[in-house]
Amino acid sequence: TLVGDVSNIDSSGANASDSFYLYQNYPNPFKSETRIRYILKEAAPVKIEIFSIRGEKIKSLFNGEQDTGTYEDLTWDGTGQERNKVSSGLYFCTMQVGNKSHTKKIIFLK
Repeated sequence: TLVGDVSNIDSSGANASDSFYLYQNYPNPFKSETRIRYILKEAAPVKIEIFSIRGEKIKSLFNGEQDTGTYEDLTWDGTGQERNKVSSGLYFCTMQVGNKSHTKKIIFLK
């Protein structure tokens, strides 16, 4: 299920006191691939996942420990965990660090 409440989608940015920041993906909307960029202010376990509008997990993009830094090389190509293309529509990218999460809206066009 989707981490957090869909009504708490971060549209303006993270709280300055948070230990991480998830930027809006670019391009958005996208057809072939979109880049997901984020910053960690301290080393931590990180989970980044894509969810459908129904809250179903579509794909896990990253799940592991990461050091402090800016990460710019994570991408999503509009496929599910089994590499099948998903339908056009609205998706959510959720980044979870510890017990906090940030979510961004992603629009995929075929």
